[in-house]
Amino acid sequence: MCGLGESSGHALSNCQFAEEVWSCTKIKLPCFRDPPGEFIDIVWAINDNYGEVNWELFAITAWSLWNNRNNVRHGGQCKSHEVIAREAVEYWKEVQTTSPTQEKTPAPDEHPWAPPKQGWYKVNTDGAIFEDIKCCGIGVVIRNERGQLMEAMSKNVELPLGVLEIEAKAVEEGVLLAWYLGLKEIIIETDAQQVAFSLRSHCVSPSSIRKIIEGIMLGLRCFKAWEVSHTRRSGNCAAHIMARQAKFLNECNIWVEETPPMIADQIQSDVSHCILNSN
Repeated sequence: MCGLGESSGHALSNCQFAEEVWSCTKIKLPCFRDPPGEFIDIVWAINDNYGEVNWELFAITAWSLWNNRNNVRHGGQCKSHEVIAREAVEYWKEVQTTSPTQEKTPAPDEHPWAPPKQGWYKVNTDGAIFEDIKCCGIGVVIRNERGQLMEAMSKNVELPLGVLEIEAKAVEEGVLLAWYLGLKEIIIETDAQQVAFSLRSHCVSPSSIRKIIEGIMLGLRCFKAWEVSHTRRSGNCAAHIMARQAKFLNECNIWVEETPPMIADQIQSDVSHCILNSN
């Protein structure tokens, strides 16, 4: 199916190569005459209109195509569409041999990104410290209930802040970004437990972030409704990548309704988890 797995690096056109792979897996997929431009939109279109899909094999095949594409981009050899399809099916069959108990028991550190409730937007934030160049980075990723990216930011902060301070500043930037975007109902999500606790409770915040927390609370009053959620790093990967990316910036980069290339695979992976969990 055209649109799922482009940029393969094969002698065939990207679209033809992807179609050959999907055909070899025997997954029944629709043929879009005018496919959506984003992979996420294609996945949701399939889920909304063609429910009977082997989503496990679908996710494995999509990952195999992305992996092959990235390998080619970094100078590796492109696999044939037959090999990619065969390896995907073999891996899927291997997964099926896992006992039901093992399948349903997540790894101790596994906590994938979860979408917000309908009509809300989730604002994931993260901070990073670059001790070698004495500065910090901030990452913000805002998505809707379908996992579609609304806005993302990677910002370099030329200050030697501490861990709590940069995490709190990341939340502050996330709230500002959501407000500028015109959102009304948001969930702020961070992997900094102390920052999340300070925003949710009425206790005194640590002195190093007290003023930042007070500023965030003032900003949140402008929203119709808001919540604060703490997640593990595994549920905050996209924002973490954006924060680390800031090391290579002079100031700030913002993407509006356009997925930054450095988190494209992570966004697609998060959506695949959402699809699998909803079926």
